[in-house]
Amino acid sequence: MLPVTGDYAIEFDPQGQVAGSFVALVGQVLDLHREIGLGSPTTVPLTRPGQTATLTVRVPAGVQLSWAATLRGGLVAGDLRLSGPGGLFVDAPLSTGGTFPTGPLAAGEYQVQLDPFDRATGSATLTLTTTPLPTTSADHPR
Repeated sequence: MLPVTGDYAIEFDPQGQVAGSFVALVGQVLDLHREIGLGSPTTVPLTRPGQTATLTVRVPAGVQLSWAATLRGGLVAGDLRLSGPGGLFVDAPLSTGGTFPTGPLAAGEYQVQLDPFDRATGSATLTLTTTPLPTTSADHPR
């Protein structure tokens, strides 16, 4: 993303004594931003190479965040990035499902960014849910 509006130059400097031509396509890629609810499937169309999507969701305290995904088109791999209160930042590979390895989360607003590999396009239907943490014997003394 370019930091300011203005004129920019693209310089092509081939190595050695190479002759030829190239085509540079410059365009604006608008990333998607949506607020979603837990348990609600959300389809995210990524129609331009380089496009990402950021989903914002409110999460209760003491749970982990999980996802289920259906991937379509050329979108077959990528990263999911979870960020939230207190500077939390966790990467996970995009797959058809999983749980972010965080331990118990604080209550608050979290962002999940979908970032496809290789500038892929397509769509993903994501459902974010909470997963209770497993209890231990220390949680239930005899």
